[in-house]
Amino acid sequence: MEQASDCYIQIVEALPTPILLLRHNGVILHANAPAACLLETLEGITPQPEITLAPHWIMDELECYHAQGSLSHQAEKSLISTTNSHSFVLISIKRLNPDNSDLLLVTINDLSKLHLIEDGLRQLVEGISEATGEKFFQFLVLHLAKALDADFAFIGEFADSERTTIQTVAVAADGAIHANFRFQLAETPCEQVLTNGLRIYPKGIPELFPLDHLALEMGVESYIGIPLVSSRRITLGPMAVFSRRPIRETHLAASMLQVFAVRAASELERRQAERVLKETEARLKTIVDSVHTGILVIDPENHRIVDVNELAASSLGRTREEMIGTSCHRFICPNEEGRCPITDLQQELDNEERDLIRADGSRLPVIKTVSRVVLDGREHLLESFVDISRRKQVENSLKESEERYRMLVENQADLVIKTDMTGNLLFVSPSFCKLFGQPEEKLLGKPLLPVIMSPDQITAATGIEQMICSDTSYYREYLSPTREGKRWIGWALRCIFNQAGRPEAIIGMGRDITDRKTAESTIEQLAYHDPVTGLPNRTLLYDRLQLAINRAERDSQGVAILFLDLDRFKAINDSLGHAVGDQLLRQVGNRLLDCVRSSDTVARLGGDEFVVLISALDNDHAVGSVVMKILEQLCEPYRIDDHEVYTSSSIGISLFPRDGRDAEELLKNADMAMYQAKEAGRNTCHFFSPELNMRATERLLLESTMRRALEREEFFLVYQPQMELRSGHIAGIEALLRWRHPDLGVVPPNNFIPIAEETGLIVPLGEWVLAEACRQAVRWQQEGQPPLRMAVNVSARQFRQRNLGLRIEKILMETGLDPALLELELTESAVMENPEEAILTLRQLKKMGITLSIDDFGTGYSSLSHLKHFPIDRLKIDRSFVKHVTRDHNDATIAEAIIALAHSMKLTVVAEGIEHSEQMEFMHQRHCDTMQGYYLSRPVTAEEFGTFLKRLGESDGKAHGLLGG
Repeated sequence: MEQASDCYIQIVEALPTPILLLRHNGVILHANAPAACLLETLEGITPQPEITLAPHWIMDELECYHAQGSLSHQAEKSLISTTNSHSFVLISIKRLNPDNSDLLLVTINDLSKLHLIEDGLRQLVEGISEATGEKFFQFLVLHLAKALDADFAFIGEFADSERTTIQTVAVAADGAIHANFRFQLAETPCEQVLTNGLRIYPKGIPELFPLDHLALEMGVESYIGIPLVSSRRITLGPMAVFSRRPIRETHLAASMLQVFAVRAASELERRQAERVLKETEARLKTIVDSVHTGILVIDPENHRIVDVNELAASSLGRTREEMIGTSCHRFICPNEEGRCPITDLQQELDNEERDLIRADGSRLPVIKTVSRVVLDGREHLLESFVDISRRKQVENSLKESEERYRMLVENQADLVIKTDMTGNLLFVSPSFCKLFGQPEEKLLGKPLLPVIMSPDQITAATGIEQMICSDTSYYREYLSPTREGKRWIGWALRCIFNQAGRPEAIIGMGRDITDRKTAESTIEQLAYHDPVTGLPNRTLLYDRLQLAINRAERDSQGVAILFLDLDRFKAINDSLGHAVGDQLLRQVGNRLLDCVRSSDTVARLGGDEFVVLISALDNDHAVGSVVMKILEQLCEPYRIDDHEVYTSSSIGISLFPRDGRDAEELLKNADMAMYQAKEAGRNTCHFFSPELNMRATERLLLESTMRRALEREEFFLVYQPQMELRSGHIAGIEALLRWRHPDLGVVPPNNFIPIAEETGLIVPLGEWVLAEACRQAVRWQQEGQPPLRMAVNVSARQFRQRNLGLRIEKILMETGLDPALLELELTESAVMENPEEAILTLRQLKKMGITLSIDDFGTGYSSLSHLKHFPIDRLKIDRSFVKHVTRDHNDATIAEAIIALAHSMKLTVVAEGIEHSEQMEFMHQRHCDTMQGYYLSRPVTAEEFGTFLKRLGESDGKAHGLLGG
């Protein structure tokens, strides 16, 4: 017995089912581990062999077993555990050995999960038997998950035509309905299901489908799925259950999915069919409601409205709900009952005009068609109508418009005509007959063109009918022979087309625009021509120049621009008056026109500037002959009133394409070349070169920076001594302006003084030079140097200032310099611009005790008759005569004459630009009073000049010892 028990214990310990070995009286002889665990869970006891008595629910069944006297006994029990949870178990009792009735074998099987599944199945079957649609799917997934103890369940369908995406229909998650979602099939268990049928994955989903990111996020471990197939064998989508833990009852789950897949597929197929039907109905309704036709469906037996589209309802001022179910008689149809044209009078309506009644009682004119159709197995009337109220309004308006049009045409001043396609008149307005002096009956049937055009215009307008009908609109202006003479008529013509799209007539309206044409001509003349000369102005010149450039590029030719500026025009204009100046400009323009071809252009830009445009040049040499001809013609005297006027021109030339590719550049470069011609001596020409452009660029830089240079203290003075040739003493000092540019270094005065003159900056700059020179002269005196006369240049623009004397007087007072020690140097041109005014200014300065000198004498246009009246003290011989005085006989003669002239007028003479001993000796022998130049000293700074004065003091005040240094 003991051996049998030991053997039994070894066997039952290896089994997962709870097993007890009892004695006949219910004492527990042995309990395997699952049984011990179960008793502790249900009863809270730990069984002790030969001591512990079986629990009461086993003892109850043990009594039944003994009472039956059978070999075995089974019974189900519902138990409550110590945690108050319900469990269902199956208790089986039988003798361990048939020959020994003392030992009993008791097995306890847990039926809780099975009861749960059965309960779920029962609820599932009961729930889905009546449910449809969305409720069906939600009920199915919720109870599938519950019955199979799964975390998730879902049903899905294909969401795209490519069948690569699934849209869930119902989702259960953790015992509740979850929101639907969409996911890609690729690399998912569902892809395997839809490809290969039922698939069971008890565990290992993360390893089997590592790219299924949704499953990974949800923590899915196990999956069972089945495809849902329609009655036509088309796969609609998947149905699946899955969980975060392995599924144990996989075969049960698979069986359940197979059982419910047919019903789910059927419901899904029905759902899709309903959706397609609804979409089709919606499309049809949209189409019916969108057509511009009212549609009604009427029951012919009772004349009640069965259906109506939105357009019909809105056209009649009602809603669909109001109309459906009502009788059409006296509701929307004006006919009485028994008088229906279709059912009673047996008429056929096909695009017939009828009236319908609106909700407000008004009549709606329509085009109506009625046809018979079969709907739901019965015949119905399908009435369709088109609202023609707008057309009726248009027709009425057209009739009124025709009347008004006829009245307007017959009474207006504009000309109205109509012709056939051959151009013969079909209609003419009274105004047309009046203007052309012919009665209507004579004009009708005649060709239009000979009436409104001269013969030469008719030739040019051949095929006018085709031109009119090929355009949407046609407007032309013709100079017509009328009874009032030649008049400009503007014609607006267009074709009238028939229903076949072929032109059948031409209508037109004409208006007398003679006054407008005259005004346009005047405006154009003012806009594009110079009012003084009548020549093209800048705007027209630019236009013609651009056309010439385009033509030259196309034909590989050249273009020349001659930029002309009249010499001495301002003097003529100021002295003889603007009227004479204008006549001179007109004569110059006429002479220029005589010098060029008719295809060339002569333009006036303004002032005394003209531009000649020579186009279609085969070579550049042709320009030279034109330029020479212009120079010769413009030098000839001009007879204006009682005056004989002389002038000449300076011409700058630029060539396309060498000197520029566009109009702006060509004119700019020709302008630069013209200024170069002026600098070269006037009455000459100069071709543009790149060097000119470089100088212009530098000039522009200087002009832009000069305005701030004075504020930035970039200007400074240098000083050059003047020596008496007879005694060797220093006679005076000349202050010379220099500019230390931050980028260009020290800029020579010849480069920036002319710019300062043109821009007006010379005035404040000249005042600064005068004040600084006076301050420096006083400074040297304070340092113990002997008083020396300080010479300062005065520009022409400064000299023209009416308050020049007051300005100089103020500077002398502020600096404390004795006026007798100040010398002002003036150029010949400055004093000769207005000799009478110059004399007054010079006398004012002379009264102040200031020394006056004429600088660069011999290079200007001084008149000796005026010179003798100028209160000047000194003449300075220009360096251009001094430079070659020892080698050039003419220069020597001029220098001797200037010295003799000055001495005869009691004036002292200063020779500028002495650079070597031979020049100094020449001047000394001719009794020149004073010398100035590099042979004595180059211009130096104030500090260096102070050193020069100290060296001079050491040589007894004579500069002979410093010569050549």
